Amino acid sequence: MQTLTDRHIHFEAVFDEGGMILYDPIGGAKGTFAMIGVGEKNCCDLRFIARSKGGHAAAPGKNTPLVRLGKFMAKVDGSAPFKKKINPVVAEMMRRIAPYMGPVGFVLKHPKFFGGLIKLALPRISDTAGAMLRTTLAFTMAKGSGGINVIPDEAYVIGNMRTAFHQDVHASIAAIKPIAQKYDIEIEVLDGGVSSGVSDFNSDVFHQIEKALKTAWPSVDRAVPYIMTGASDSRYFDNISDNCFRFLPFLIDEQQLNSIHGVNENVDLSTLAPAVHYYRILMQEVSS
Repeated sequence: MQTLTDRHIHFEAVFDEGGMILYDPIGGAKGTFAMIGVGEKNCCDLRFIARSKGGHAAAPGKNTPLVRLGKFMAKVDGSAPFKKKINPVVAEMMRRIAPYMGPVGFVLKHPKFFGGLIKLALPRISDTAGAMLRTTLAFTMAKGSGGINVIPDEAYVIGNMRTAFHQDVHASIAAIKPIAQKYDIEIEVLDGGVSSGVSDFNSDVFHQIEKALKTAWPSVDRAVPYIMTGASDSRYFDNISDNCFRFLPFLIDEQQLNSIHGVNENVDLSTLAPAVHYYRILMQEVSS
């Protein structure tokens, strides 16, 4: 990447994995949509550390490290420390999907008037839709003492934080810091992540994606921009391209979506030929 930057090479477009072709991607949308990632949340890893004098499990004191960490995690999980906001990409996503959602679509199509209701409703529709509105923090790893009968003098949990564009890493950490302090917990940043830009869903390249989809996948109702909650390599290319789009032209069902990075990850053979056709059309369009 540094070599490309040093050589002042700027790409017209970067196409990476990300969204796919899904039926009803957010819950209640009766249609088939090509979900095009135009940006992604930053991925930050944090360690939350609780300390004490330790001791023997036969005579435990109050608020030992693991207990404090448990209270801290429960508080974060049960509260709403991160700000919700409907950014322009999410607003456009809802606008394009709204016609396929019946009466609910009218609300989604008008975030200016129903913003508060949408912020409440989207997380209830699906976890993924809700995650597009705010920073999320998932606790993924933990460590206590090395013995069953030993109270640790230090214990920690690791959290994977995906930050929203309106609340970056520093602001998101600041939002949970008062909760950590309440339980006498230190915060250590293990990896601050890499921030992503947002590509224009009104650009010529995005329109070329839509044209390729109409030919290769005529069953697709709409191409829909969205903010990826996962991470891709595209975030490293933002400095050398204004058009980084995250999309894999595979039609997949719910079972296949849930199998990603898991046991029996699979796609249908029938989705491969249209995917190849899509890339052929796209490369011809971009190079013409």
